[in-house]
Amino acid sequence: MLIPYSTDAPIYHWPFATVGTIVVNALVFFLVLAMPEEQQKWVFEHFALIYGSWNPLQWLTSNYLHAGFMHVLGNMVVLWGIGVIVEGKVGW
Repeated sequence: MLIPYSTDAPIYHWPFATVGTIVVNALVFFLVLAMPEEQQKWVFEHFALIYGSWNPLQWLTSNYLHAGFMHVLGNMVVLWGIGVIVEGKVGW
């Protein structure tokens, strides 16, 4: 598996927003994981993206909910690989 740890593209800004998003994702994941199963179910029913319904709040909150450890880990690796380059070029 390839894990991006550097880039040959010049980075002009340190990726504060990317690192912040990764930290918030991890905190939300472990917070939801620590909840009892009934509360986890409630959180996913109200904040996860439900296809076929129109709820703009879920468009934001579903980005922070993950199905398991490998899911959140994979998403954060991809976020780091893409986010560090984009944010390094454009800024937060």
